[in-house]
Amino acid sequence: MKWEKRDCPIKLDLKLAGGWEDVTLEIGGDHHSWSVSGCVGDGFSALTECLYVLYPDMLHDAEEPNSTDGELLIKGTEYYTAENKDGSYVNLQPTDNPYESVFTFVKRVEFTWDLEGCEVIWKIVRDSSVDKDFKLHIEIVDGSLKEPKTFRYDVQYSDMCYAVGKALTEALKKRGFGGYHYSAWEGDINVRHLCLLKACGMGHPEAVQTSAALKQPVFGEGEVSPFSDELELLLFDM
Repeated sequence: MKWEKRDCPIKLDLKLAGGWEDVTLEIGGDHHSWSVSGCVGDGFSALTECLYVLYPDMLHDAEEPNSTDGELLIKGTEYYTAENKDGSYVNLQPTDNPYESVFTFVKRVEFTWDLEGCEVIWKIVRDSSVDKDFKLHIEIVDGSLKEPKTFRYDVQYSDMCYAVGKALTEALKKRGFGGYHYSAWEGDINVRHLCLLKACGMGHPEAVQTSAALKQPVFGEGEVSPFSDELELLLFDM
């Protein structure tokens, strides 16, 4: 796979030391800066995990008891039927019956960054779409300001994935996986999540899908993902 860098309207920087994750975010013309506690509340990885489960076919991972930090809060799930037309799904219709659904979307997620004295609350809602890119509606309640303020942004999923993937890649290249863990004092970075976010950010989520996602699996054979492509993606500078 030939990966390519691109310009991204969202800028995100992540620095780690002594249990703190210093996050700088430029989005929608606003500049935010927070020192997130890695040992109280949700860490930076909560943002990574939330973006991961917002991708259309990733709901099963949100239910894993051993997820990244165990604190992911899914606040809304929707079920849809759809028609398969020439290999593509069209005419999405909501349904209350999960057993007749073709697609299950995590619709809304929330998490809280603790700054040890105040909090920053994230609420993210996604548009209902089976496209590999879609709109996110982000609400950030910033309690670190003299007067707490709510910020709202409408951004593309791919842009948010690119910004997070780039920030994590730069942090990991500086610290390594072990160094990241012991610098941040939180759970390990989920490599599978990071691969998907980087692939989505560069417009090719299919590059890291498993064989079962690409074709009808054969029972008992297990699933396969492209290991060499995953390693190349992890090392790619965005």
